[in-house]
Amino acid sequence: MRLPLLAVCVATVLGLAASADAALLGLTQQDPDIFTNQIEISYNAGTMQFSAIGDPSTLSPGGLNITNSVDEYQLNAVINPVTGDLANGTLVIGGEVNGQGTVNPLLTATLTDFGFAEPPVSDQVHLYEFLYQITGGDLAAQFGGVGAEGGVILTRAPAGGATFPQSFTVQDGQSDTFAQFKVPEPATASVLSLGAIALLRRRRCAA
Repeated sequence: MRLPLLAVCVATVLGLAASADAALLGLTQQDPDIFTNQIEISYNAGTMQFSAIGDPSTLSPGGLNITNSVDEYQLNAVINPVTGDLANGTLVIGGEVNGQGTVNPLLTATLTDFGFAEPPVSDQVHLYEFLYQITGGDLAAQFGGVGAEGGVILTRAPAGGATFPQSFTVQDGQSDTFAQFKVPEPATASVLSLGAIALLRRRRCAA
């Protein structure tokens, strides 16, 4: 009697592990953007560790080459295989942008959200999306500054074998890391601030 019961329990756990609902975040790639290729993407369902390690290649606009960048793209996250929820994560991008005199790291960030789409057939591209909040880096200002938000679209070419939320490792990933949300220009920000102050004064007078 114990063996069948154990089998039922194992089957139940496996069923839950495969129940994470696939849903993308709806990100749209835009400039500025750091394109990265040669990415090894891996996920361990037991430890919930998701990682993407690769070589930053170009910075757009301008298609500027990024050198000294082997394995300088490091995305690490903890993702629940049952719910698909992001617990925490970090993004660090290094290398040197030609002609800009940049130094490491180029961009550092905290991951804030995760979405994915695993196609039902093996000849479609697998997508993993992340939102992040910038914490530093030499390109932070170009991406909106510390505290600004951005997005990562990580693609995995069609391939057989396991997919998220199962454990897997693949060698064929690419990513776009970009500023997802526009930050107001200084003049615009000043106007907004003055407007907020005027509104606050009006409310005080009315009171």
